[in-house]
Amino acid sequence: IDRFAETGTGVAHCPSANMRCGQGIAKIREMLDKGVKVGLGVDGSASNDTSNLFMEARLALMLQRVAPHHYLSEKPGGRGGFGGTPTALSAREALDMATRGGAALLGRDDIGHLAPGMSADFIAVRRDQLGLSGTERDPLAALVLCGPFRVDYSYINGREIIGKGAFRSFDVEEALADHRAVMNRIYNQ
Repeated sequence: IDRFAETGTGVAHCPSANMRCGQGIAKIREMLDKGVKVGLGVDGSASNDTSNLFMEARLALMLQRVAPHHYLSEKPGGRGGFGGTPTALSAREALDMATRGGAALLGRDDIGHLAPGMSADFIAVRRDQLGLSGTERDPLAALVLCGPFRVDYSYINGREIIGKGAFRSFDVEEALADHRAVMNRIYNQ
């Protein structure tokens, strides 16, 4: 981790894949505290299956909260010691890894947050759905802690991809057929 920090090496954290493959819990809290760039990723149908970045953010947060943090020095706010701690990673830190963290790993300064001149990648989620019931106090944290929920609108580079919960410019059936063909080819080798 020290070497990562010294060399500016970033980490793509894929908690679902790590859990599915039994690879342990990454020391994300320690990496963030030492200034290592951390982004979130999904490994696809080989080890994540859903390609759901919100799920990855939630699992990243939950894993850090249950991880034995004996590798960290005792810090104010409950970090450190043996066993998990509910303050090990915040929902905002998990979302930051999913957005700005991923952009930093890719060396991109045109994605990761909304601002003039950026790529205009964003989503909109209605909170009046079952998975988000009762989230009025902290809607941002709810995106990580609650669910499952449906994304109602998604824009990539300013272009509507999902509108009113349905794909607008993506042929889901064709993509599913392509995916089935690839999986059949892999399994029949």
